Amino acid sequence: MELKEKLKNNYTISKQFIAPNNKYCIYKSSVNNGFVTFNDNKVHTVLYIIKDCQFNETHLTFKVRGKDQYTRPNDYVTPTGILMCWNKPGHYENNDLRITIPEGSLYENLYFNYDKIIVDSGFYSDIHMIHNIYTPVHKTFTIAIKSKNLPEILKNRAIVVLLDKNNKISGSYTGEWKNEYLTVQTKSFGDYAIVADTTAPTITPVRFNKDGDLSKFAAISFSIRDELSGIKKYEGKIDGNWVLFEYDAKNNLLTYTFDLKRLKTGIKHILELTVTDKVDNVATYKADFFR
Repeated sequence: MELKEKLKNNYTISKQFIAPNNKYCIYKSSVNNGFVTFNDNKVHTVLYIIKDCQFNETHLTFKVRGKDQYTRPNDYVTPTGILMCWNKPGHYENNDLRITIPEGSLYENLYFNYDKIIVDSGFYSDIHMIHNIYTPVHKTFTIAIKSKNLPEILKNRAIVVLLDKNNKISGSYTGEWKNEYLTVQTKSFGDYAIVADTTAPTITPVRFNKDGDLSKFAAISFSIRDELSGIKKYEGKIDGNWVLFEYDAKNNLLTYTFDLKRLKTGIKHILELTVTDKVDNVATYKADFFR
């Protein structure tokens, strides 16, 4: 079975052939990479047998008619867009966008399509509709987007975001400026635009009583989040001395286990926790506690 692809109606399909640049080694019994040719003018019966992990089966039967010579149907639609080959570098550019796709980034040849939505607020560029999000990409490629009406003071806070069908942010990318173009690396087609991240991360106590007695606590923990560029670094200090916080990125949880060899007990302490996002917005949490 081939890579699963999500369709616009949220269904997924599994291709029954292996794309030319599919490097996965899970296909142990493929014949001719899944391609079947019917070229004898006969009707053939095709049977699909699908099994789950418990060996329950579902069968699908259908018929196909072969042709000994290919004839273009009258309703055949010529593909539109720019042909990009999986085994060659791909490139597209206009006045507002530059895309560079290295050789081997695509799974198979495709006709690349592009469009844009001109917006006047909420973004510091137009929304660039780069092919479609339903086409998987094997390796990263480069997108460079020209900014529009971006104040110079916000240039270091600018990021590129991936938008869903409702223009809600579903991914974000920091990059570097090359003249007026913000250049990022991504592994997904879709709708992209520039925004400015001016909001600091949030720090929320999970296991910590501010100005409270923590003498019975073995550890303290905080939830740290950043909705746009993401967390870059964090630092915790107690009484001005660095302490080891451990970050569980999957659960957005920052935890410190008290080191009784270093921390005096029976006195008040000062905790200071600093969290920085990827465009250097900083959040600080400071509190006293007794341990």
